Order: sequence, then structure tokens, then C-alpha cells
Amino acid sequence: MDDTHPFFARRLSRSQLILLDLMAGLVVTFVFFTSAAGVAALPPWARIGLPVALGLPLALRRVWPLSVFFFTLVLAILAGAIGAMAFPYLAPAYALYVVALSDRAGSLLPASAIGVLSLVTVGGLAMAGTPRQGAPEWVLHLDQPLLGIAALGSAWTIGRAVYERRLYAARDAERLAAQAVTEERLRIARELHDVVTHSVGLIAVKAGVANHVMATRPEEAHDALRVIETASRGALVEMRHLLGALRSAGVPDLGPAPGLGELESLVQRTRSAGVEVQFDLRVGERDEGRARWGEGAG
Repeated sequence: MDDTHPFFARRLSRSQLILLDLMAGLVVTFVFFTSAAGVAALPPWARIGLPVALGLPLALRRVWPLSVFFFTLVLAILAGAIGAMAFPYLAPAYALYVVALSDRAGSLLPASAIGVLSLVTVGGLAMAGTPRQGAPEWVLHLDQPLLGIAALGSAWTIGRAVYERRLYAARDAERLAAQAVTEERLRIARELHDVVTHSVGLIAVKAGVANHVMATRPEEAHDALRVIETASRGALVEMRHLLGALRSAGVPDLGPAPGLGELESLVQRTRSAGVEVQFDLRVGERDEGRARWGEGAG
């Protein structure tokens, strides 16, 4: 059986994901470089330093997610305040998605940061009123924080939705595994019931025969007692295996299951209980080797 999977269906390793983040960080850096190059009044340090500081740290968003997010968020606010580039909040939004996927301590801090940024922006709009001619410069550039809030909120919402979906899938897998274990134990319990019923019935029949012929036919009584001994020992062995499987919570027994060679002894035990049994085993060419293996295993 071929266990290969399509390339896009494979789960990427951590190093591969970091490499993809590095490539994304380089693309973001190039985009910010292009955007900052069109701002003539921008100082040289901001034209070069801000795109690099916003883009390259994204390669480490899976290593230090919170640190990368808050670092890029502060730089994005600075870049938006001085008009360094268009939409600088792309970088913290990209970092925030990984933070939203985490359940580690402090992963909810970005939600508080988004809330504070929203309050500051809405408060600024409320104090400034409707933008008009002669209004402060920062009022005319509130579109950047509003777009940033929308981007950060979207990244956080999508990330938490994916996290909740993964958590639900993991819990569902655990539930299905526990259900499978329960069903298997119920099956074993039914087999245990069959073993006990058959063995006790055989013992009861043979005990009655032995008691009836003990005085007149001691040889027949001796044979009946021998059958009782054999049946009881076999039942104890089977019950021990079944109870061990019921109690075991670890790796199940991987020993070979009873093969076709066990059928003849099972039929003989059943016939010795006084039950008429017709036994007809037909093995095809494809199953000949399997039958020989079963006889050897039995």
C-alpha cells in the first residue's frame, strides 16, 4: 500500500514554516521599501530602517510570537504617525495570526492591545469631530489606524477560529478513540460470556454424567472428569486472556489469533458436551497457505 501523500497535503515541519515566514518577511520588506521610497519628506533612517524592522522580524513569529507582534505593532504605529508607508499594520497583523493560534500564557494580551488601539482611535475621532479644512494633521490620517484595527481584528478572529477548530478536532479524535476502546471491551465481554457459558454448560453436563455412572461405570466417570478438567483449564486460560485485554489500557496483545487448527479441538469439546456438531472445512487454493498457518498456530 502506497502511504505517500500529495505535496500540499503534507504537514510542514517547523523549520519549513520558519523558512516560509522568512520569505514572507522579505516580500513585506520589499513592499514597504517601495511604499517608503515614494515619500519625499521621509528621513533616510526611516526610509530604510522601518521597512527592514517591520518585515524581517516576521521570520521569527513562530519562535517569539508575542515579542514579534508587539515590536511590529509599535513600529507600525510609528510608521503610520509619520506617514512613512501605506498600510504598515500588515506586519503586526501577520504576526498576530500565530499568536491567536497559541494557548500559551499571555496569548490574550494582543486582544487587549487591539482594544486599546480602538479606544484611542475612536476617542481621537470623537474629540476632533468631522475632519475639515485646517484640522490637525493627525486627524486627516486616522484612516490608517482604522484600517489597522480592521486588519488586526480579522487576523485575531481567523486565528482563534482555526485554534478552536483544531482543539475541537483533537477532542473529537480522543472521544472516538475512547469510544472504540469501549466498543472493543464490550465485544471482549461478550466473548467472555460465551466462553463461560459454554464451559460451565459442558462442566455441568459432564459432572452429571460422572455422578450418575460413578458406581456402575467408573471408567466412563473417569472420562467425564477428565473432560471437566480439560474444559475448566481451557476456560481459565481463555478467561485470563480476555480479562487481561479488558484491564489493559496500553498496547494490546499482538500475538497471533487462534487459527483454523483450533476448530477441530473446539468441535471435539462441543461434542463431548452431548451436542451434535457437523464439521465441514473447505479450503480454497488462495486460503491453503492460510489454513496451514492456522493449523501450525493452533
